[in-house]
Amino acid sequence: MSDFNKVRVTRADLEDVIREKAAGVSGVDLEAVVSELVARLPDLVDEHTATSALRADTVHAWIEQQIDAECTSAEFDAVLKANTP
Repeated sequence: MSDFNKVRVTRADLEDVIREKAAGVSGVDLEAVVSELVARLPDLVDEHTATSALRADTVHAWIEQQIDAECTSAEFDAVLKANTP
């Protein structure tokens, strides 16, 4: 099978999305938040088959959709709060 239809979602992509979602919250332990989300969504950081929603140019939006589907805004805020000194 060719890699043409594959999209790699990296931990760095996830960090970028978390950084954007946590904008305005100072002192967030980004690595801890990323680790918690990887535990909740173990298949997120991986190689995926491209779809209309997941393409090389939509990785960040797709990650955000996956996070939003996994946890409510309140749950995400709780994860941030738990990982902010």
